[in-house]
Amino acid sequence: MYIRYFLSFVLLSYWGISFFSLASPHNPSEDPQGQLHHHSPAMAAEEQSPLLATAISLIDGYNSWSMDAIMAPRAPNCTQKVYPLRLDRPAMGNDEYRQYFVGVMDQFKDYHLEILEATEDTKQHRVVFHLQGTAKTAIGDYANEFFVSTQMTEDDGRIVEIKEFVDSGYSMEFFAKLRAYMAGQS
Repeated sequence: MYIRYFLSFVLLSYWGISFFSLASPHNPSEDPQGQLHHHSPAMAAEEQSPLLATAISLIDGYNSWSMDAIMAPRAPNCTQKVYPLRLDRPAMGNDEYRQYFVGVMDQFKDYHLEILEATEDTKQHRVVFHLQGTAKTAIGDYANEFFVSTQMTEDDGRIVEIKEFVDSGYSMEFFAKLRAYMAGQS
């Protein structure tokens, strides 16, 4: 539990969200400034703000495993970057991301992202998710943990930036095995 709070502190600080303004343990849905809102995964669609609904539409796109649905909530100038930096993954615009991810999609079946937590910052137009991703692949089950930060337009209608922080050890090991398997299939 303490590791989760530490990781939340590090990530929220990295993305410019003050940890000390987060909700208290007694009332996790609101902070004193009315800026940050913490949500459980079971929140009904009618309870979602436009900001949260836009961010969730990205998760829904991945769960549909449709490239068009994954790209739909993104603004034309949207960028996506995978962290930590040691993975050496470039930031990608929409065209680069589409080209890259179409090649990835064929390797995964039954892909599913589960929202474990969501925190929205209404003043910064940002939603941070703690996610669990699972899928089937030719080399076995895939299960990775993510923190994803989505930055929206001023009207909260489109995503302009996606920062995806993955379990780097798991990602490096899993994708090295998957690449080796795919190279053997050629």
